[in-house]
Amino acid sequence: MRVFIAEKPNLAEAIFKGLGGNTNDKKQGYYQKGSDIVTWCFGHLLCLKDPEDIDDKYKSWSLDTLPIPTQYPPQYKPREESKKQLNTVLTLIKQAETIVAAGDPDPEAQLPHR
Repeated sequence: MRVFIAEKPNLAEAIFKGLGGNTNDKKQGYYQKGSDIVTWCFGHLLCLKDPEDIDDKYKSWSLDTLPIPTQYPPQYKPREESKKQLNTVLTLIKQAETIVAAGDPDPEAQLPHR
């Protein structure tokens, strides 16, 4: 199975149409035509953990707990409003034989990654 992960829902729709799909066949969080699946993100599916997510002592600010140690790599948590779509994307990734990362076709998405 080939899974396309689009940056936004409207890009997923365009990719799916390009694959010959009919967008009336939209599933819960993705489109499927044969062994091709197109899913999407929107905004950010994850955000950085807040200090209190790492340790309760950082819930209220105090000079006694400063500086807050930084961690690398940073720790992430799902954004509340995107948990359902994140679960869809992660489930499809686990099932995929091939993953196609499909960013927006704008200059920012075309910058080389370093």
